[in-house]
Amino acid sequence: MKILQIANGDFFSTYGGGQVYVKNLVDEMINQGLNITVFSFVNKKSDVPIQKQNYRGINLYEIHQKDKEALKKLIQQISPDIIHIHAEKAMIAAIGKKLEIPIIVTAHHGGIVCPAGTLMNCQDTICHVPVSHGHCLCCVLRNTKTGLFWYPLLKNLPVSFRLKTGKFLSKLPFIYFVTPILSSDLYIEQKKKEWQSIIKNTDTMIAPSYAIADSMILNGFPEEKIKIVPHGIPII
Repeated sequence: MKILQIANGDFFSTYGGGQVYVKNLVDEMINQGLNITVFSFVNKKSDVPIQKQNYRGINLYEIHQKDKEALKKLIQQISPDIIHIHAEKAMIAAIGKKLEIPIIVTAHHGGIVCPAGTLMNCQDTICHVPVSHGHCLCCVLRNTKTGLFWYPLLKNLPVSFRLKTGKFLSKLPFIYFVTPILSSDLYIEQKKKEWQSIIKNTDTMIAPSYAIADSMILNGFPEEKIKIVPHGIPII
């Protein structure tokens, strides 16, 4: 079986647990002699959009530009039997579905569905409501400087107006404080669209906890497609 692993960002980064998790997974697959290829999304400056490297005898492609058509052609060329996605989930899952390749997605945290990234509400308790502009605006604003100060005003404005404002600001240079606050609803909308794409194109979802699995089900992911595999070491 030929497996394409989509790394959680830069494959060689140790910034977060997700990167370390994927590297350990790939190393073990190499030790077992499995046929794998890795995509690594990096932020290094390069004149070449995709660079092929060798890592411990396997092909590792560093992706410098997220060109959907270029990635589709490369995946066609590699012709994997399965794609295991840890990052760029919505985009890669959509490509895989078009190519009729089975898709497995591993969620590393609640940010796969939660716009605020934490699955915690503004009362610092686990969120048990579906993603929506009404439910999520307060949490998203809390992640920006002075965001909560503007929440009482913004929540009373029509969502359509808030979205139009965010789209308008996205075409302008970044304005400190203003852009992130007034783009909050646009970010929520983008997260909702990404999540719907993941639901549509994913064959199996691996959730790291029951709380994240419950949130996925609450937000429309089929329960029968979810496998719960706790991250970390179980206490015996």
